[in-house]
Amino acid sequence: MVTVWGLLTKSLTDSETIEEMVDRKIAEHEENPESHMGEDESIDVHRKTDIVDHKVGSVVYDKTTMKEFVYTNSFESITGFNVGGDADITGENALYLYIETGAVESSYAYKEFFRPSPFLTTTKDFLLQFLAQMDFGNNNQKVYLGYAGNSGNTGDFIGFYKNGSTLIARVKIGASTVDSSAITCDTNEAHIYRIQHIVGENKFYFFIDGVNVATISYTGADPSADGFILFRSETNGTTDGYVYILDFRISRATI
Repeated sequence: MVTVWGLLTKSLTDSETIEEMVDRKIAEHEENPESHMGEDESIDVHRKTDIVDHKVGSVVYDKTTMKEFVYTNSFESITGFNVGGDADITGENALYLYIETGAVESSYAYKEFFRPSPFLTTTKDFLLQFLAQMDFGNNNQKVYLGYAGNSGNTGDFIGFYKNGSTLIARVKIGASTVDSSAITCDTNEAHIYRIQHIVGENKFYFFIDGVNVATISYTGADPSADGFILFRSETNGTTDGYVYILDFRISRATI
């Protein structure tokens, strides 16, 4: 008689065979809805990258689902935005922010979301994505692109921040400010910027053109709950020029 390894019992005190144990473990894995969702595991990697191999509705951030609030704006109109300085839309469906030293020291556009409430919370997945292009005569400006606690340069801010020639990712929540290292990016060219949060990881992910350029961990309190989406430009010396925003999209999980 030939003894088959898979038919051996696990131990002298457990009659379950090794083959039965393997089948049981596989079944438990397949029934676990959280399988492969850990950081750097397959599902986690898929939802942080550009993908084409999932059916419509299967990926929260990139396709319509039944579990998220989604808002998009191609700037055919600026209705619903609060604006200041010289901020308006162009004939090419782009939001522009113009600044000029001695004339228009700052320009901004922001949109506040009150529902779902609280809108901006680290207990939910959320995403902000937009196409932006800058056109300045020099580097004497500051630019804020992301989530904010108010329309100025104070308060909470989670997004891309350009100060002079230096572009960084910033997470400012309450008294804590964490900045990434400088990001190499020609902001005079058009790029797709993305800010992404996945609940439970305690991290914000920053992408430019699909490349993860920064990851910032956080602890402590939630950001301001009402959820300003802020695009702001201001002078920081003698300068003039524009920030253009297109293809603005935001999503926020409901459960």
